[in-house]
Amino acid sequence: MGFLISVRINYRICHKIKEIPGKYAIIGLPSYIMEIRLLSEIDPVIKERIKFCIGLVCGHQKSANFAEFLAWQCGIEPGKLQSIDFRKKLSGSPANEYAIEVTGVINGERHTIVRKMKDLVGGDWGQGPFKVSASDFTDDVMNETADVTLGDAWLPEYTQDSSGNNIIVVRNPVIKSIIECGIASHRVSVDEVDEDTIYKSQEGHYKHTYNELKYRLYKKERARQWHPKKRVNPSNNLSWSRKRIQDMRERICLKVPIIYVKARKRHDLNYVMKRLKSMSKGYERIYLIGAVIVKIKNLCKD
Repeated sequence: MGFLISVRINYRICHKIKEIPGKYAIIGLPSYIMEIRLLSEIDPVIKERIKFCIGLVCGHQKSANFAEFLAWQCGIEPGKLQSIDFRKKLSGSPANEYAIEVTGVINGERHTIVRKMKDLVGGDWGQGPFKVSASDFTDDVMNETADVTLGDAWLPEYTQDSSGNNIIVVRNPVIKSIIECGIASHRVSVDEVDEDTIYKSQEGHYKHTYNELKYRLYKKERARQWHPKKRVNPSNNLSWSRKRIQDMRERICLKVPIIYVKARKRHDLNYVMKRLKSMSKGYERIYLIGAVIVKIKNLCKD
């Protein structure tokens, strides 16, 4: 008997794994896979039954209000959303121009609506509206403790395929053998690439999650707030523009949930739309100023 589970590790799931004998594979985000590994060190049943940990690359986690906010923009009011597909593929469009598909009740009738993510407010993943703030204090980009890691191949040579492509980092010899069999039988198409290509596919993720984590830790220390111990040390050594980008991302992360609760109470989508658009414009201005500063510095060098 085999099972495939895609959930955050919790007591209920662990109880089921221990209650029902079998071989299990767990799909999870970096922190969840790490939880499984740590639990396996103290629980021999969990260690024996969970055969594979399949890791996903994750920019950050969102609260449930993110789905509700996107659906509200599609005409489905809060509390009436029934299902959502965050990555609806659009035939003929590049893989990074995906859509969402929401199903819910509008005026008493069930509707399914597809909208391009780029046309929705809050769809810019870098800005981080509705982000779970704990996501800003991980330094694991590639789900390092997983047997195999899968992530988006955000590279020009691969995004043109509307079906999408994945980077694959294999650490387990059994999974490596399975993939090699798939390649040999032409069921799987794989390009072997170097570490630099893998890095470039998630370059923005690395910059925020690892390189600029030191500044977020520095801000916590300066405010005398607790923060987890990480593999990088707190530091204020970051360019002016990148500091301001981090500051704005934090502001959006903290302010948007509060604004959204008020919008729900008012039954007024425009209340949150107007304020999030204003913060987004401020965010974009910082990027523009940063680009100007870099250009001036380069001119001075010449």
